[in-house]
Amino acid sequence: MTVLNVFYILYAVNEEIAIFMMIRFLTEIPPADAPLVLALGVFDAVHLGHREIIFRAAALAETHRAKVVAVTFFPHPREVLTGEPPELLLPKEARIFLLQNAGADAVGMIGFSPKFATWSAEKFCRQLLAEFPRRIKGIVVGSNWRFGKGGEGNAGFLRDFFAPENVETLAVVEKSYQEKIISASRIREAIAAGDFDSASAMLGRPVALYGIVRHGFGDAGKLLAAPTLNLEVVAGVFPPNGVYAGRIMLPDGRLYPAAVNCGIAPTFGNRTRRIEAHLIDFSGDLYDKKVKLEFSRFIRAEKHFASVEELKIQIERDIALCREAAK
Repeated sequence: MTVLNVFYILYAVNEEIAIFMMIRFLTEIPPADAPLVLALGVFDAVHLGHREIIFRAAALAETHRAKVVAVTFFPHPREVLTGEPPELLLPKEARIFLLQNAGADAVGMIGFSPKFATWSAEKFCRQLLAEFPRRIKGIVVGSNWRFGKGGEGNAGFLRDFFAPENVETLAVVEKSYQEKIISASRIREAIAAGDFDSASAMLGRPVALYGIVRHGFGDAGKLLAAPTLNLEVVAGVFPPNGVYAGRIMLPDGRLYPAAVNCGIAPTFGNRTRRIEAHLIDFSGDLYDKKVKLEFSRFIRAEKHFASVEELKIQIERDIALCREAAK
């Protein structure tokens, strides 16, 4: 996937001066003459509800022989509006990959700034028309999606605004799980509670953390004969402290089963909560590499051991259970 960082200057309709385009493409750009169907949303989890929006946009695009552009926002609107950013479930690269995997031909990003947050719903819509003159054939959103200052815009506003432009708008009913609407917030809560079954069901894929391998304390390799990678998490939610079976995806796509510890390593004293993973049947240097850690199941709670030797014996048992879980 070619990642581009491209800005275009456009003279917007009814503007006196040139302005930067609102949408910055993060992938290959659709041909300049291609008709487009836009799928709008934060898409912060690319969960089953988000994927349904992309799927419906792709179906609409087929009728118009158009390309699907998934338009997301960064940073997360909540960070700008409340000053309290949510824990992101996906890094930007994974969000792009999953949106394209769901059916988007291209992915664009809108920088969500304090200034952008003051835009009216009408200004937002007019800017879309200005950026893609006579190219937009359809716009697809979730039925509860709101936009514009104070959330004044909704699916009905989109329909009324774009109808005179012969742009078809579609509001997709949010998907539910256990009779409640699927949301990134629900997924975060499920992971934090250790409910991987519910989180995975809403995501449509395994629960995962994304991060960079950093140097740790070295105890696992020196004292426990089970070297681990120390993960600096950049996206994802920590599950409850404990040992988990999982697997690590390396930058080259290879997968290795792993025994994962989430916690403070109480046997070695008070430490910052962190994620460590022992890759089963792996040898090599992964420092400063980006990896993805998928969780499969809970093994045991984290506990303090009376001696390093007791912990070493338990870790051997944990690794054996994780190896069995990977079969």
